[in-house]
Amino acid sequence: MGVIEGFEDIISGFPDGTFRPGAPATWAEAAAMLYRLMEALDI
Repeated sequence: MGVIEGFEDIISGFPDGTFRPGAPATWAEAAAMLYRLMEALDI
């Protein structure tokens, strides 16, 4: 399994199925990503 495959659920994109890497993230979105990363790493 590659590195990306193990963390594919951390960043899921927008409800319409798009992913906008240039769009700014809100504090809530950043906190959610950090939380999911910590859960994936079992921290």
